[in-house]
Amino acid sequence: MELADLLASVRAALGRDLGASTPAPPASPAFAVPAPVTDRAALVDRFCERAAAVGVEIRRVAEAELDATLAALGASRAPLVDGAAAYDREVGLTDAAWAIAETGSVVVAAAPDAPRGLSAATLVHVAVVREADVVQTLAEALARGAEGGLPSALTVVTGPSKTADIEGIIVTGVHGPGRVVAVVVSPGAGATRAG
Repeated sequence: MELADLLASVRAALGRDLGASTPAPPASPAFAVPAPVTDRAALVDRFCERAAAVGVEIRRVAEAELDATLAALGASRAPLVDGAAAYDREVGLTDAAWAIAETGSVVVAAAPDAPRGLSAATLVHVAVVREADVVQTLAEALARGAEGGLPSALTVVTGPSKTADIEGIIVTGVHGPGRVVAVVVSPGAGATRAG
């Protein structure tokens, strides 16, 4: 039996008309693609909203408050002796190459002094996001990266690690950080805004 004949018999058994098309299900509002934003403040707000929706904790701070905020989170900028030392840390600290407003994702670029383990192998991942590095889409981030040369690896972090491998029960933090914090830094000396 030919594949087309098999599919026709299945459709007939299900009572479906071969000529009719099945309408696509309505898009979930949580995953709807938003209209582009051109205002920088609105773009940063959208990133913060989307990131919070996928489980990222948001801390909005002025540049002058960054060190104190990182210290309060237990994040250290102490240099790593080697890449394996990242796996000994409870809190991994990275600088985001970009933040994606559309999905609330943080993009981390691998480098010799910033191994991938800092965003993937620690219990907590703290990502420093500069407002100037928030872009609308992943495609825009990659286009910017292509201009200056992409690193050996990019990690796109969209919320804490989750899995539903066992009996479909969602468990957080099994294959990576169970807590992700984005520290969004504004260049000015404005007051801190809660996430």
